[in-house]
Amino acid sequence: MKIKTVVLFDILRRCHYKNQESKLKVLKIMGRLRFFSFYNLINIFSKLKMNNKDFFCAINNKCFITSRSKGLNKRVKISRIKLKEFVNNGLLIGFSKYSW
Repeated sequence: MKIKTVVLFDILRRCHYKNQESKLKVLKIMGRLRFFSFYNLINIFSKLKMNNKDFFCAINNKCFITSRSKGLNKRVKISRIKLKEFVNNGLLIGFSKYSW
């Protein structure tokens, strides 16, 4: 199965966020404790080279098969429709049928 480009970009955003996450947290804490002046913090944040799409609020969980963002199972990151198909065909084990 091919990974769709939307899902691939989402994976790349997650990797980029993970690399920059520790730097952002340290800078936010230092800003709250007033280690740096406001203008120094702005200069440091501008050097991080993060786009608006790289922040965590812009990262969406999507199905790897259908790239659907709604109705996603957190354990396997597959949409509910494909999860139902895979469980009924016996491709995924460990899931029990409750109400579908």
